Amino acid sequence: MHKDNPTAQSDECLICLTPLLKDISFAHLVKRIPLCQHCLQKFDVIQTCIDFYHYPLTILYTYNDFFQSLLFQYKGLYDHALKDAFLCLFQSEFDNQYKDYIIVVAPSSQEDNELRGFAPVETIAQTFSSQIFNGLYKKEKYKQSDLSYQERKRVARRIDIRDGEKLKEKSFDSR
Repeated sequence: MHKDNPTAQSDECLICLTPLLKDISFAHLVKRIPLCQHCLQKFDVIQTCIDFYHYPLTILYTYNDFFQSLLFQYKGLYDHALKDAFLCLFQSEFDNQYKDYIIVVAPSSQEDNELRGFAPVETIAQTFSSQIFNGLYKKEKYKQSDLSYQERKRVARRIDIRDGEKLKEKSFDSR
C-alpha cells in the first residue's frame, strides 16, 4: 500500500522505528500492533478502575519514566503518530466496549492544542469512538506535570464545563 494511506500497516515501530518483523511475537501475528516487542514491554500495565467524583476512571499504565517520555514526545514534540501507541494493547476491547458511549476527554490548553495542531487526549479517544465530548476546559493555565500529588487531587477546581446539557440524561458506565 502507498505510504500515505492511513490504513496501511507501518513496518516500523512507532516509538523506536525498529522494523516490526525483526522481533515478531505471537501478538503481532493475531493483532495489528504498531509497536515492537521491546517497546511494548516498557508499558507497565496496571488496568485498574477507580471512582473519580462518582464517575468510573480506568487507569491503564503506571506513569513511569518510559510513559512520561512517550507522553512528552507525543504532546511536547508534536509526534501525532504516537496516538496509536497508547491504546494498542486495548484497542479492540475499547472499540467494542465504548462504541456506543460519549467519551468525555480531559482538557488541554486551547493555546497548546493550536500550537501542536491537535488535541492529544481527544485524538487518542477518536481511535475508538466517534462520539467525543470536549466541553471540559481549563479555567487557568497549568501543567499537570508541574503539580504536586496534593494539587493533582484538587485539579477539578481548575476545570469547568461548557455545553454540559449535551451530557444530561445520558447513562454512565458505573464499573
